[in-house]
Amino acid sequence: MENTAKKVSHLQDSKTASPVDPIERDWLLQRLVGMVNASSQEGDAGLSLSLTILSGGAVLTGRLISYREYFKRLGENFASSLKGGKPDHLDKVAKLFNDLGGLVETKARAHAEETSREFPMHYIHLADARVVHPNGMIPTEAPDRSLSLWRARIASVDAFIFGEINSSN
Repeated sequence: MENTAKKVSHLQDSKTASPVDPIERDWLLQRLVGMVNASSQEGDAGLSLSLTILSGGAVLTGRLISYREYFKRLGENFASSLKGGKPDHLDKVAKLFNDLGGLVETKARAHAEETSREFPMHYIHLADARVVHPNGMIPTEAPDRSLSLWRARIASVDAFIFGEINSSN
């Protein structure tokens, strides 16, 4: 138990007495993701932001969206890709994914009440995501746009810039 306390104590920032992130997530990117997430309400997509990301040597470009919007679109895409289901079953599948956005919100609210701190953002969600390649864009869109959603750990983002890269750039 003493060892654990020592390990945690050296992760404290002396100025703020808040835990230092040992994974080194980009605090600015976490704030941007938090801002976009906070702008989304049930039934409203909220803000989105053009962003280009370098992650593990890959360059991705798209629009930063909230987790709520991500799960809503993911559910719609997943339900529409199922074959032979009754419409009410497909609606239930879409709702299941949509409810995941609410679950994240509930978890964030509980964390804030318990710790008096903002829930740290760990994932980034892009819509209309495209992989940039020296020879042009690698297609990530299916006719139903089901491949255009992208989710990754913020800790896996090496760099980012505001704006999207177009195929004409």
